[in-house]
Amino acid sequence: IGRSGRITPMAHLNAVTLNGKIIRKVSLGSLTRLNALDLSQGDHVAIALSGHAIPQLKQVVWRSPQRRSVPPPTADNYHALSCWQASTECQQQFLARLTWLSHKKTLNMHGVGAQTWQALIDGKLINHLTDWLSLSAKDLENLPNFAKKRSAQTLRAFTQAKQQPFARWLKALGAPPQIAVRADDNWQLLSGFTQQDWQQLRHLSTASAQRAHDFFQHAEVQRAALSLKEQAVDGF
Repeated sequence: IGRSGRITPMAHLNAVTLNGKIIRKVSLGSLTRLNALDLSQGDHVAIALSGHAIPQLKQVVWRSPQRRSVPPPTADNYHALSCWQASTECQQQFLARLTWLSHKKTLNMHGVGAQTWQALIDGKLINHLTDWLSLSAKDLENLPNFAKKRSAQTLRAFTQAKQQPFARWLKALGAPPQIAVRADDNWQLLSGFTQQDWQQLRHLSTASAQRAHDFFQHAEVQRAALSLKEQAVDGF
């Protein structure tokens, strides 16, 4: 389950080598295709490489007589504004949100990736998207495999992230891409826009204006914005 709530089923395989490439898992594309394949644990499948050596599951060639299907997540539970907190149901999307925060296209936190965020979640240091803003070096040093050097590097990346401009922060939080941030924009201004304002002042379509309005009015987005304001982040 990705940052935007898109669900991509993955088939995990006994390792097979094709053209020198070891294949251990393959994307099934969508829940619709998963249902059409009617896959079960233990099935034998045909795998092929296409395009730039991308593995594809072509068909089921033998079905296990003991059907052990894995129930997929409920698609309606996941969307662009779901999963802003750590929970059993939200672990994948929440981790994807955190990983996007540190991506080079957003806050560019050097050395901070999915493994770092997962360690913070497992250590109960992060429950909401912006909890890491108030962490100290001592907090990090108490985590398994976080020596002083790694803790210091992580904290330095966090500090640099706080200095990123408002436009990057909006992108990191998952603001709709149709929003073009202007030099004089800030949270107070944009969060005060009605759907009609987004259409008339920013020339967004009806659908895009609705998405923009929903984003800025969402309780968890507003909670994150308040945390950023408390940390004196630009624009909040």
